[in-house]
Order: sequence, then structure tokens, then C-alpha cells
Amino acid sequence: KAGDGVLLMSDGFTRAVDTLGLYKDWDALTAALKTIGPDKIIDQIRAAERADDQGLKHHRSSRHDDATVLWGR
Repeated sequence: KAGDGVLLMSDGFTRAVDTLGLYKDWDALTAALKTIGPDKIIDQIRAAERADDQGLKHHRSSRHDDATVLWGR
């Protein structure tokens, strides 16, 4: 439900949506946070970064970045 919590993310965590396309939008990412939790999403981000180590498929300024999220209800 909208407005029932707070979500703060570093740019390394937002890569799940805006760079790597692991989730189609912010709603999908939020739903995943609720179901699988932040650690699993960070694991997905790291796996995607390793799979495209040179940034050829997903252009980015660095191979990986800090992936930090604060999520509270």
C-alpha cells in the first residue's frame, strides 16, 4: 500500500531498476523487497554486474557500486 513505509536507496541499489533492468519498475522492486528481502536483491545485482563485468550490455561508470537500502514500515 502506498505511503505505508520509507525506502532509501543508494545509486548502486537503484541499478536493479534503472541500469540492470532486473525489475521493470519501482513497484516491482518494492514488491520484491517485501517478498525476498534486500539481501537477495543485492545478490541479484552483484550477479548481474559480474555477468556483464565490462559494462557492455548495461553501460555504467563502474563495474559495481555500493548497494545500500534502508527499508522501514
